[in-house]
Amino acid sequence: MDNECNARIDRTDTLIAHIRNVVTKSYRASGLMQKAISARTNIKPSQLSLLLNGKRAIFADELIQLIVVLDIPLPEVFGPDLWREYEFRMQAKETR
Repeated sequence: MDNECNARIDRTDTLIAHIRNVVTKSYRASGLMQKAISARTNIKPSQLSLLLNGKRAIFADELIQLIVVLDIPLPEVFGPDLWREYEFRMQAKETR
């Protein structure tokens, strides 16, 4: 693999770790029990536990459900750097 590909993989791994941290932090701050989150997201309690403990991947549909249930702002989910990049690209798109 070339350096650019390795850099993209590293960036993706960093983003995934950030997303997991934000979801876990938001879960803990919510005061909700895993059972309540499980019921609201339709993620099985055992799977939710593994997910929150970093032992299982977060699938895209689960991430959306968790963002909604835990009321996590999108800029927080993606982190400030990636969110700024998104906003910059959207502004550039609008000016074309």
